[in-house]
Amino acid sequence: MRALIAAVGLLLVFTGWAQARCAGKDLFAELSRTEPAVAEKLVAAADSVANGSGRFWRIEKAGIPASYLFGTFHVSDAVHGVPDAAWAALDQSRIAIFEVTLDDEQALQQRMTNDPNFMMDPNAPPFAERMSPEDLAQVARAFEARDIDMSVAERLQPWMQISLVTFPPCQLREVERGKEMLDVILAKRAVAAGIPEMGLENSAEALESLSRMSREDQTRLIIAAGRSSPFEEDLFSTNLALYTAGRIALIERFNDWIAERHMPDLNLREVNKRLLESLLDGRNAQWMPRLLPEIEKGNAFVAVGALHLVGEAGLVAALERAGFKATRLD
Repeated sequence: MRALIAAVGLLLVFTGWAQARCAGKDLFAELSRTEPAVAEKLVAAADSVANGSGRFWRIEKAGIPASYLFGTFHVSDAVHGVPDAAWAALDQSRIAIFEVTLDDEQALQQRMTNDPNFMMDPNAPPFAERMSPEDLAQVARAFEARDIDMSVAERLQPWMQISLVTFPPCQLREVERGKEMLDVILAKRAVAAGIPEMGLENSAEALESLSRMSREDQTRLIIAAGRSSPFEEDLFSTNLALYTAGRIALIERFNDWIAERHMPDLNLREVNKRLLESLLDGRNAQWMPRLLPEIEKGNAFVAVGALHLVGEAGLVAALERAGFKATRLD
């Protein structure tokens, strides 16, 4: 979610990281070579998901100018894989619609600057009470790699903890350098062209979806991040490669599989299912009453996280149920 990454970016202003880029390897490509039967099974599972492939869709209905739906990946490097037709659709749109607006994102940053307690959870139990000594050591190393001491990390709000540890340090350093993620680049291009901008939610609503997670699920995600830190750049590069190829549902399937292989005791498939029901399905349902009137007017350009497009609860299927025809363009 763009607001979360903006929050992380603001926090990183106070660190002294050097310039760095992610240099991980594509784990799914490696799996396809070493265990082709496993890779094929994951592909088949992903292919069974409604609208599981594709990032760029035309949404149309007779008598209404076509609108366009583009799935983003909330990092800067994703800008290199945007189809030319998507840029053209944005430039010619009547309105540009994103998860949150640039103004709302700026308001969140100002709140964090003016109210540091906003990021803190004074009632959070210490990590030592929530995980084994081995996991505690791994989580500590993960936060230290981000120049954050554990005495600070364990008092952060869960949404901040999860935002920090689910993006590799190499990518967070890009944020510190001032590189903007794809959603921001798209939004600024629209604003510069005089195209009205609209948000499907505000930052408080976006953060609420993470805040609803149970403490146990939050802890499991943090433990998982600690355990996967030795290969987190590989995971990031793999997800980016799958996104660029338009294999969106495969991102979720592959990450579930690798979690089960490396940390089966955490039962992350169930944790991720609950998380995605809140982060994706729940928010999609809240967005549709706000999105549909603009789609009914036509010539809207909508850019949201790509995982919001897939599945029966995804935006593509929801718009089809509302009477629109969706055509994959990429």
